Amino acid sequence: MTETDDLQPVDDGEDDDTEFATIAGATTIQEAKRKALDQLRKVVPYVNEADVDFVVMGEGSKGGFFGRGKSEARVEARLRPAGERVAGDLPPGAEALREFVQTTVELMGIEAHVDASEVGEALKADISGDDLGLLIGRHGATIDALQYIAGIVVNGARRDRRQ
Repeated sequence: MTETDDLQPVDDGEDDDTEFATIAGATTIQEAKRKALDQLRKVVPYVNEADVDFVVMGEGSKGGFFGRGKSEARVEARLRPAGERVAGDLPPGAEALREFVQTTVELMGIEAHVDASEVGEALKADISGDDLGLLIGRHGATIDALQYIAGIVVNGARRDRRQ
């Protein structure tokens, strides 16, 4: 069982720049970081992982005899101020693809993380998570439909189509 805290704006006394921070818990530190980043992306969709400072609050433990004393890894993720953020490294098409696929996956009720990148002239979305069978669908029909619609979303009315 995992525990996550709600995303909270942090008032640092400055007038114009609002910072956001969240705490997430999971079985591993890496999983807790991913969950915290996903929580930040619900409020700031274009957040880049390089723009987030992670603080490990607890490494967790497997516990002792029969799992007694088991604890989760807890990570705080804090979005850096706007002046310290890295310029977005995703091309506009890749970011549009990532945002579309992430939103679709969330609306389907699937917990997954989506990364997008350019591969030559094509765009590629990597979806990682547990139990992605619903996303694939029977005989791959759902994932094929998602690829087709994603192509329409990314290309729009452009003449030069990207795969």
